[in-house]
Amino acid sequence: MPPAVIEGLVKSEKKADIKLSPQIAKSMDIPKIDVKEKSFRWLVNENEIGNDKLCEGIRLFTQGIFLINL
Repeated sequence: MPPAVIEGLVKSEKKADIKLSPQIAKSMDIPKIDVKEKSFRWLVNENEIGNDKLCEGIRLFTQGIFLINL
């Protein structure tokens, strides 16, 4: 998240409802998936949007790092 968004959330007095927690996740009827690096990379690769967004996020993140260090 951009720093401005994080600052806004910190300053906000609104309460956020918990929608997901380890306890809630354990009670859900969903299959557990293997999340080892090899299978994660395969799943991301198979999902075109996931792959594109991951690459875009990495590019934007590194641009921000390089801009800060200039």
